[in-house]
Amino acid sequence: MYDLSEIKNMYVESDGGFSIEKYNTAYPLKEYDYQIYELIKNNEINTDTLKHINHDEHWLFKQLEKRQITTINDVFYADWSFDRGIHIIKYK
Repeated sequence: MYDLSEIKNMYVESDGGFSIEKYNTAYPLKEYDYQIYELIKNNEINTDTLKHINHDEHWLFKQLEKRQITTINDVFYADWSFDRGIHIIKYK
């Protein structure tokens, strides 16, 4: 799995493992076909990635604001793809 936005549901099994239910896609994705750039992980902004995709922290905070996220501490993970834009997973 190359993109967390592909996950529809994730289930914890009784043996401690987990099962993942993915959204249906038209074709199988391959890592080299689908570039994903990690923006936020563990409450830290990856500034190198922002530079690589020609954006800055101001742009990132505007993206969060559009989704009613006021602090980076509410974000579990965020990434960017030129194909689909930003994907954000919030803490629940």
